[in-house]
Amino acid sequence: MTETKWNWLGDHLAVDLANTVIRRGSIMTELLNEPGDLAEWLEHECGRVPYPEVVDAALLETFLELRDDALALLRAASEEKALPPTAVANVNAIVSRMPMARVLGKHAGSAITVPAHAEDPRQNLLATLADAIVDLLGERQLHHLAFCDAPSCGQFFHRQRPNQHWCCSACGDRARAARHQKRSGGRHES
Repeated sequence: MTETKWNWLGDHLAVDLANTVIRRGSIMTELLNEPGDLAEWLEHECGRVPYPEVVDAALLETFLELRDDALALLRAASEEKALPPTAVANVNAIVSRMPMARVLGKHAGSAITVPAHAEDPRQNLLATLADAIVDLLGERQLHHLAFCDAPSCGQFFHRQRPNQHWCCSACGDRARAARHQKRSGGRHES
């Protein structure tokens, strides 16, 4: 069975950004190893983020720096800890350099946030992502943000109910199976 690399996209944009690094077993796995990976992620986020004309190693590097700040901030928020000051300063600096404007979408009841000065597509991308981080961490519903600690997941998600521990039932099943195997000492019952 082939795993779809980006099958989980569609959550809050800041969550999608942070989830470009995930855990496989006990190892964190980078999903954006080359500019082509970033281009693929941007295509899947089409309509939610500006698509720069050139996706190269320099853009990947700055993207990953912002993503690492997002990871640090979301992890702290999901654990109800103080936000890391350096990550806060980095995100705020990006948002301050590129003001965002909330404009109407194509249909009543929809709005999108876009950079107010659309001159540099690369800066527009970073500003859009930084704005999404501010939007998520400034929400009153932030307590819904959680980190799925099931084996082979390690992604952020929004809880649908207060006692939800895993992002989906498959992750819950894996976590319960791992817990059972650990308790039984790895023995299989016949």
